[in-house]
Amino acid sequence: MKIVVLGDYGDMGQGVVEDLIEHTDVEVVIADYRAAGAGEYADQLGKKARAAFVDANDPASLASVLQDADAAVGAIGPFYHFAPKMASHAPTPTALRTR
Repeated sequence: MKIVVLGDYGDMGQGVVEDLIEHTDVEVVIADYRAAGAGEYADQLGKKARAAFVDANDPASLASVLQDADAAVGAIGPFYHFAPKMASHAPTPTALRTR
């Protein structure tokens, strides 16, 4: 299972990422605009974490990073601006996929 945490190089996202790493066996993708910092953070967390670049203002970037995700967590703020963008590309539950 792969969970993408969007904006997880920030304070809120780091808490989510650390809980997922500590309490689950899922692959955690740290997706952030600050890819270099996210990469360093992923390296510190070990083999269950990896980093990816995402620009939440670019629909293609969001679609790309979320393409194979089983779930996503939105931690990019301000939420009133980014939540609709993140939600529009969120993974669809497998039972609802029409591919």
